[in-house]
Amino acid sequence: MTNTDKMQTVFVTKYWQTKGIYEIKAKIWTSDLKGRLYAKPEGPAYFDSLRLDHEAFLDRTKAEMCVQVLAAKKIKSLRKQLAKLEAAYPEATKVDEDLREYLLG
Repeated sequence: MTNTDKMQTVFVTKYWQTKGIYEIKAKIWTSDLKGRLYAKPEGPAYFDSLRLDHEAFLDRTKAEMCVQVLAAKKIKSLRKQLAKLEAAYPEATKVDEDLREYLLG
């Protein structure tokens, strides 16, 4: 692997659903196997390294575009899941809101 000593600002999208996009300082390095770029965070982190242009980006605009695409995919998946549940339990959509609140707390 080829390392660089220069720290760069990286915008992390790996945990976009819970933390949103956040900024870290990281060293950028290249894997010799496939030539992919990775970011290794400075200090302790939840992760050892992040793949650039996949889980992290050097450009905030690209990170925001990635999260928009991921959110659209997630919404599509949840709508599909909801349609399956409504088809399996059609009576559940008719439950009164007060009763639902009483049952679910």
